Amino acid sequence: MKTSSKLIKALFTVLISCISIAASAQAPFSGPSDPSVPSGNIQQYVCSGGQILLKSSTVATQYLWYKKNSSGTMVLVQSSASNTYTETASPATAAGSGYYTYALVTENATGCLSDMSTPYNVFVLPPITPVIAGPTAVCASTASNPTSITLTATPVNDANYSYTYQWKRNGVALPGATLSTYTGTETAAGSVTYTVDVSYSSTFSPATCTVTATQTITVNPIPATPTIQWN
Repeated sequence: MKTSSKLIKALFTVLISCISIAASAQAPFSGPSDPSVPSGNIQQYVCSGGQILLKSSTVATQYLWYKKNSSGTMVLVQSSASNTYTETASPATAAGSGYYTYALVTENATGCLSDMSTPYNVFVLPPITPVIAGPTAVCASTASNPTSITLTATPVNDANYSYTYQWKRNGVALPGATLSTYTGTETAAGSVTYTVDVSYSSTFSPATCTVTATQTITVNPIPATPTIQWN
């Protein structure tokens, strides 16, 4: 009886250990495997903070999804009956950009495992933080005393990416305002909001990501035209 009790206890301990190991092995982790600029062999491009979606057409009982960590080791991040794996490319900072490398192993109804698939590479483009340089307050413009507003969008990124721009005034796109600098006038006193949509892409990526910067400007009224009279 003692021997039987010890055996049950030992088996229970082994079972708990296996469950703990499996749970830790499937703990997902964020961040790329490699932050470097890609040189090719990429199957999917994603904007920073976007959704990485993987799917297998292979019919199986169980799908074991692996992700390469920064040490180059494939780590189990999901084991389930689902043939899809999703992950948000976060955080939406430069630390979240780079290669995310995955692989898949399938299990059939008899418990046999397939060989690991070839690596599937996802590249997450780095985020940019555009800012608008320009005045926050101006005087209203008149025909005899014209004043202009010059705003410049400055993305913060490196030379691997190209940019396009679309300026808007109070949410309405300004025709032809597609350069990094916009110059306009305001004739009515009040508050006006300018935004610029900065889209960026690269020679190696078919993906285009868009971010927006905003600048609110106060348009101050001009004084009434003075008169001169003889006293």
